Amino acid sequence: MSYNLLEERWIPVLRTDGKACRLGITAALTEAGKIRQIAASNPMDNVALLR
Repeated sequence: MSYNLLEERWIPVLRTDGKACRLGITAALTEAGKIRQIAASNPMDNVALLR
């Protein structure tokens, strides 16, 4: 079993339509225009994901 960070849905985001979901890296980059913000519960996680 392997965990592919590009495809697995692990990044919590809030979309521009107000829905919360998780995306993989590929989907987050592809759908960047539809993402309002990264929505991790810990503010330090948000900072780490933006780096």
